[in-house]
Amino acid sequence: LFGQRSAALAEAGFPAQISHRENQSLLFWVDENQRRMRLDLDGRGGFTANHPDGPRPLSEAELLAVLDTDGQMLSPNVALRPLLQDSLLPTAAYIGGPAEVAYFSQIAALYSHFGMHMPVIMPRHRLTLVESKIQRVLDKLNLSVGQILEGDAGFVADYLRRHAGQELAEGIRSAETQIQDALQKVENLLQEADPTLLNGLEKTRGNIEGSFGKLREKITRSLEQQNGTLVAQLERVQRFLTPEGVPQERLIGAFYFLVKYGPGLLTDLADVLTDDVVRHHVVAL
Repeated sequence: LFGQRSAALAEAGFPAQISHRENQSLLFWVDENQRRMRLDLDGRGGFTANHPDGPRPLSEAELLAVLDTDGQMLSPNVALRPLLQDSLLPTAAYIGGPAEVAYFSQIAALYSHFGMHMPVIMPRHRLTLVESKIQRVLDKLNLSVGQILEGDAGFVADYLRRHAGQELAEGIRSAETQIQDALQKVENLLQEADPTLLNGLEKTRGNIEGSFGKLREKITRSLEQQNGTLVAQLERVQRFLTPEGVPQERLIGAFYFLVKYGPGLLTDLADVLTDDVVRHHVVAL
């Protein structure tokens, strides 16, 4: 049932947040050493525990007996855990982040199957807090928070090429374009004269592109050395807004901000945040 739901979501264009094998149950077996092993269906009404020392067969009767004597030897996986939780402590509404909310689109069918009411699922606010010292750097560099949030690992290098080495970068792009245009003309001539030579031309094109790539890397390193202060400022902003390349809210805990700005921060956030949980909020501190 869970696999069918996951497949239907994938077919509709929604990637599954919880991976699922065709013969996978939603349970783990916990051995005497507290090792959790995935339980798979064996196709004959029984189960197989994926033990590090080799597969261990378990019958349905054995699992039912374990539930009566030592239920802690069975553990739900990420898909079944919310149902177990809600069966013990019924939940009216669940507020979660993007990944958690996406889980429920997969496990909704399980709630129906077990005759349970699924909680109302509410996305939490997504926000980035911007300290004044970070905003000053952004203003100085004529950057927005959005540009940092949308940037990738190569953002600093791209910024340097656009600003500190703009003229040089434009010269490289112009030279590369001219060479590619010339190679295209040669390709057109070879198509008529001797198509067997086209493979050699493609190798030449690949070598040229590789050489330009290495040249760009050397230029970037040179710009970084010449603009050490600028690089440090850019990296500082990145570390605060997108630490380790992920949104701030996923890595920097609320306690950092609460200790620094006090409990009044919660009231301030409640005042400025709207009911819109779709867009990403940027809040200046």
